[in-house]
Amino acid sequence: MVCHQDVSLELAASLSEGVVQPVKVGEVIAFAEEAGVAVVPALHDVQGQTVKMGTATTWYTKSVSWADEAVATGVKLSLAPFLFLHTNPIRASTMTTRVNYRKMAFEVYEPLCAHCGFGIPAVLEVAHIDGQRANNEIGNLVILCPNCHKMLDLDLISNETIIQMRDRPKIVTWSKRMKDAGKKAALTRKRSATAKKAVATRRRNRGDQS
Repeated sequence: MVCHQDVSLELAASLSEGVVQPVKVGEVIAFAEEAGVAVVPALHDVQGQTVKMGTATTWYTKSVSWADEAVATGVKLSLAPFLFLHTNPIRASTMTTRVNYRKMAFEVYEPLCAHCGFGIPAVLEVAHIDGQRANNEIGNLVILCPNCHKMLDLDLISNETIIQMRDRPKIVTWSKRMKDAGKKAALTRKRSATAKKAVATRRRNRGDQS
């Protein structure tokens, strides 16, 4: 496979040393296709020197060495090249099957937000716990609502919390909430009986006084 540096240098071989010249997008694509390499544009900002683009239809490449400054078609480029050619990882000839990590997650985990329990599948998202979108291992995936997904990305919810809540059984345990329900009910009944007795006593006392 041709690396992007080789493609860039070969494409720029005809350019004058240290001079930046515009290269039409079609020419870049045609050259890359002949070389068997797909290309994607990459914008670089080196040493704080921002590259300003003249037109949206022209890409700039470099010769073997760069001058500190070069002017081409009225566009000033400083220190850094504007465009590199990169091998496209999704080229048909070398493309591997794309992993449908959303389908994987929904086949393994319940269609609920692991953190808050929200459960409308069409709204739910699949997050990568370690933040690496290329890591599609099932253990790195978690179903979240958009709000919880954002909080995970901002580290407002820790990875450990998400994993724990994702993996624990989603079982409602009423007994935890009702563990003192019997005692509370008995106390309520006792208070009610006492109140009724007090009311009856006051009524009798008023009757005796009359």
